[in-house]
Amino acid sequence: TLTFMLVSALSFTSLLFEMWNSIVDAQKLRAFDIDRMNVFKRAFKAYIPIITPLILLLFRKANDFQIAMETKGFGAPVEPTEIEVLTARPADYLWLALIVAVFVGCTVLKFAAW
Repeated sequence: TLTFMLVSALSFTSLLFEMWNSIVDAQKLRAFDIDRMNVFKRAFKAYIPIITPLILLLFRKANDFQIAMETKGFGAPVEPTEIEVLTARPADYLWLALIVAVFVGCTVLKFAAW
């Protein structure tokens, strides 16, 4: 699982940069250009509108990732568990015999008419 954690962290790093760039582009479309601000303004005022949606998007992506991993059975017990052990009852054998008899009867009737 250590390898999986490392690979997941690396994939989230690239995802982080992609989301950062898309949020910066969206802010520029709203006439909020970070590049034109001075250093002090950039440090305190400029990054808050970028970091807030970035954190929310990362939480959402992490939640989606966690749901996908649980769905795929990551971290499940080694041996599969059973909710209820099924055993064949006499009625099950009766239905099986009836289905086999109908199948054999239909097959015989088909080839007998040939």
